[in-house]
Amino acid sequence: GKRQFDYHSDYFDTPQLHCFRDHNQNKRHRLKVRFRQYADSNLHFLELKLKGLGGQTTKVRRPISGDEFDRGNLSPNLLGFLREQAPSSIFALEQPAYEKVLRVSYQRSTLVAKSGGERITLDRGLRFQSADRTESLPDGLWVVEVKSDTGWSSVDRAMIRMGLRASELCSKYCV
Repeated sequence: GKRQFDYHSDYFDTPQLHCFRDHNQNKRHRLKVRFRQYADSNLHFLELKLKGLGGQTTKVRRPISGDEFDRGNLSPNLLGFLREQAPSSIFALEQPAYEKVLRVSYQRSTLVAKSGGERITLDRGLRFQSADRTESLPDGLWVVEVKSDTGWSSVDRAMIRMGLRASELCSKYCV
């Protein structure tokens, strides 16, 4: 009966912030590494988002324990999974030193079309926490993401009619 769920995402990056920089430079091949906790169901995952040819994004994930999530580091086993999944064109580091750099917490509601494969996620109450700083977005500011099989949906068209424009490089990690 819930319509809104609590999420916590811990983002990992190198000391040089290679994932952050690749995203902001709009590199064709890039990687995002995060732990995600679905707080209401107490599920935890290591998630990799791989951006490849033609702008296609592939997300792969692996269940992890709550203890692994709480420890907040990539064990040798999880690093092995990262190496297996990420093509060498993206994952070009011999000895990756990924560390947790940011936690993003928020509440999410998801709308799913009855047909057509369209989904809309509505994220609110965003809070960003690094080792030395915490920031929150104002209550009235939401992040809306439209996901569709074709990349263009009726919701995108309706938002344009309302004068709303998408941000091409928006990422909760990079905000």
